[in-house]
Amino acid sequence: MQIKQILRYQLVYILLAVLLVVAVILNINTGNIHISPARIFRIIFLKGDMGTPEYNIIWKIRLPRLCMAAILGGALSLSGFLLQTFFRNPIAGPFVLGISSGAKMFVAITMIFLLKYVSGMPLWAQVAAAFVGSLLAMLYVLIFANKVKSMSMLLVVGIMISYICSAITDLCITFANDSDIANLTHWAMGSFSGSSWPTVKLAAVVVFPTAVITFLFSKPISAYLLGEGYAQSMGINIKFFRVCIVLLSSLLSACVTALAGPISFVGIAVPHITRLSLKTTKPIVTIPAIFLCGSVFCMFCDLIARTIFSPSELAIGTVTAVFGAPVVIWLIIVVRKWKVEKYMEQIYVQTEDLSVGYHKKVLLSDIALKVNKGEILVLIGPNGAGKSTIIKNLIKEMSPIGGNIYIKGRKISNYTSKEYAKTMSVVLTEKIKTEMMTCRDVVAMGRYPYTNYFGRLTKEDEQIVNESLKKVSAIDIADNDFSQISDGQRQRIMLARAICQKPEVIVLDEPTSFLDIRHKIELLDILQEMAVNDNVAVIVSLHEIELAAKIADYVMCVGADRKIEFGRPEKIFTDERISSLYGITHGTYNCMYGSTELKKPEGTPKVFVAGGAGTGILIYRELQRIGIAFTAGILYENDCDYPIAKALAADIVTEKMFEPIGKETLDKACKRIDEADYVIDTGCPIGSINSAMKELLDYAEKKNKRILTKPDIDTMKSLF
Repeated sequence: MQIKQILRYQLVYILLAVLLVVAVILNINTGNIHISPARIFRIIFLKGDMGTPEYNIIWKIRLPRLCMAAILGGALSLSGFLLQTFFRNPIAGPFVLGISSGAKMFVAITMIFLLKYVSGMPLWAQVAAAFVGSLLAMLYVLIFANKVKSMSMLLVVGIMISYICSAITDLCITFANDSDIANLTHWAMGSFSGSSWPTVKLAAVVVFPTAVITFLFSKPISAYLLGEGYAQSMGINIKFFRVCIVLLSSLLSACVTALAGPISFVGIAVPHITRLSLKTTKPIVTIPAIFLCGSVFCMFCDLIARTIFSPSELAIGTVTAVFGAPVVIWLIIVVRKWKVEKYMEQIYVQTEDLSVGYHKKVLLSDIALKVNKGEILVLIGPNGAGKSTIIKNLIKEMSPIGGNIYIKGRKISNYTSKEYAKTMSVVLTEKIKTEMMTCRDVVAMGRYPYTNYFGRLTKEDEQIVNESLKKVSAIDIADNDFSQISDGQRQRIMLARAICQKPEVIVLDEPTSFLDIRHKIELLDILQEMAVNDNVAVIVSLHEIELAAKIADYVMCVGADRKIEFGRPEKIFTDERISSLYGITHGTYNCMYGSTELKKPEGTPKVFVAGGAGTGILIYRELQRIGIAFTAGILYENDCDYPIAKALAADIVTEKMFEPIGKETLDKACKRIDEADYVIDTGCPIGSINSAMKELLDYAEKKNKRILTKPDIDTMKSLF
């Protein structure tokens, strides 16, 4: 599959290269004045016929125009790609969002003002003015984008901004001189005509470095495609990244607008055409292809613009609209239905800029989480940090102070009670009190959203109730009084009730509370089965970090300092982060084993524990319980004894992994034995690689140290 994909990439790039060559040849060879291919070759490559009209046509008209179309076409396409990435919206583009209109407005205003005092406006001033106008338009788009999540509504916002900018531009032109009006009108139509080598040079100086910087952002852009929450969890500085994207896209679109006027639909159509051709969204693959495709697209459009009604010339924006607008329509109608909606269905639960708290006082802010189909999100953190508060907002028990919560791309506030109940089910910590209700009755309550006014169960409902009971292995207690069963059984019944709702999302708040280890494991097994087999999105808060690490696809940890971290378990579950999260100072937590160790004994170690291969762990913990400081050794760094010894021992003698015990390490261990009063032989197996352990024990015997071989707890207590 990978080979086929690579071949596809190569074919697409080869095709684009061929089309680029064809576009170059056609643009140079086509025009009102026919020039033979042989003469074109002589003029371009041999610099022949200098001073002739044909030479001037090629070098002063056609080649600069060709280069300008290629550079600015690539720039416009790349700007559209960045905007689509930034807004996570397939129809985002400089023209559609009104950014090009903002640049046009500011350039027009600047032109009218400057031309009163100077004979002409420098090219760099046009680009600078367009850049400022682009940023201003982008600012307004950002303001509205935070309030508008619909793709079509964002389009409406862009059109409104475009209309406002165009109205201001027209108003300014009304009060301009006749000569200025002519220049502005010609420029506002959009065209590559009149391009010169200084203009090409300026475009290249602005566009090429910006394109290279964009390419260097391939990795963070790739992460950002998954959403801000995921990107941040991968170590990306979101604020800095967003600023960079805004600046890069604005600079590219500004350069195009300043030098060629507003050009429509290229920024939308080309990125999609490219991605569909490559069948990938990998930025490192798509960015160069998008630039190249934009160049080819604009070169062919410019060829059509100047030749189809020759000698009259069409505005380049007219031609690009003819070919680009159908792509936008297709995106709105087809892709929105097929891809956008499918994607939103996949992202079951999503929050954006969520703030939660009590009595309008914010407890936690900037909460950004996503849960996809078949995924388990685990919330962890100390008591009182805010896990349950987040849960209560997700289940509509509380209303957010700020931000939004979406289920399948729809605000939860827009769900009716019945719709919501069919989408999400809940299992809470609180114990419920029932009177004369069997377990089956409690489970059957899960069918409430589906039954008629009287709550009558159909045969299908009865079957679903039985299936739910079987799923949690509770069919044998189905007819028992719910108030008379154990806590573990109650939790299973409440889970069965939630399953009975046939939810797309299940939310559980500390479901393992009051459960023994067996029932905890059984409950988490059921949750995993629901995620994997039933494709349910699971959100669960847990106290047991070791269990959370085993079932979580993603973890959100809420610290006592109100700091929120979101990411994969391997990123979140580190010894340092967990210790910091829970403020562990009197002891340690080992993420590898999921074990918590108490504070190591203080004092000078008078006991040397010779262990390894798991034989020393119980000894270490017993010595800690009775407060005896000890030295552990000789341990390999990958030995299962090592993490426990590191947490509890006053000193530890180690050797590198998979290496025989060296003389230096042996000498260090012997020195520690000299300082000890007792040596404990835990019975660690001795082989060829750790043969020095026998020498160590022989040394202890030679030094007349009291050696305890596999001592029991009572013996240790009596001695120490």
